[in-house]
Amino acid sequence: MARIGFAIAAMMVALIASVTALVFLAVTTFLALRQDLSPPMAALATSACALLFAAIVALIGWLVWRGAFRTRASRPAPPGGVAAALGEIVGREYLAMAKAAPGRTVGIALVAGFVVGAVPEVRRALAKLMGMGSEPKP
Repeated sequence: MARIGFAIAAMMVALIASVTALVFLAVTTFLALRQDLSPPMAALATSACALLFAAIVALIGWLVWRGAFRTRASRPAPPGGVAAALGEIVGREYLAMAKAAPGRTVGIALVAGFVVGAVPEVRRALAKLMGMGSEPKP
């Protein structure tokens, strides 16, 4: 509950800071336009810019609310396609690293094998990750 309260307070501070920054931006725009236009025309131009900004933000919010930015897949990707491509890329990277430092690669493989053999939790997690369900019984 405290985290939610802190998050709400942080969002309120961010909102107040954003509104303050927008007010300063509007005043600065007015002062810059006042050099070239009469004060009423500068105020009108600043207000028009603010309304245009508000309309764009409202349009984006409406489109997000409506779900216009959701990605629609026409057909699902093949189950192994992405994994195979990723595996090929990672395999090439590891092969390049292993060729660059073979001694380090052997050392890392020995340590990894020792950890998997010595720590049952790691064995169970790897077995579950590979789809074996649970640790094989000896």
